[in-house]
Amino acid sequence: MDDVLLVCPIGQQGANSCTVKLPQGEWYEFEQDRLHTGDRSIQLTALLEELPLSVKVGSIIPTQENHQLILHLYPSASGYCEGRIYSDAGDGYREWRSNHFCLKPQPNHLELTWQQEGDYAFPYKGIRLQVHGLTLGQVYMDGQPLSFNNNCIEIKRAELEPALS
Repeated sequence: MDDVLLVCPIGQQGANSCTVKLPQGEWYEFEQDRLHTGDRSIQLTALLEELPLSVKVGSIIPTQENHQLILHLYPSASGYCEGRIYSDAGDGYREWRSNHFCLKPQPNHLELTWQQEGDYAFPYKGIRLQVHGLTLGQVYMDGQPLSFNNNCIEIKRAELEPALS
């Protein structure tokens, strides 16, 4: 994932925190959603079942839960962020697909674009967009308003079908 994730495993038995020096830039703690300025050391705390993970501002991090694609958007101060997802059948020889997501600032709004390549079918039942670091006012998809809660937008596969064809 290039230089957008910083993993900080806690290697000492019984410990629940570690000190890490962040690279330059701005970084979010993935689990806690706290913003830190880089080029300095910070203390990260995690439960035993968590892995201290930091995400660079300007990134889109994909995860998956219950066959739903979850995109964590971490826009910069200007509103820009981007990320890619590659999918295939798992054998490396047949169909594949690449999805490029990019959030770009426009004069009075932010616009999320989605470029697709390849012939592997979209493998998810929907997309959840989780926006970090800013507060959403209104959300539209193809000119139609979408509802959202806590900066989280749920889009079912049926709503995505025009974009997938």
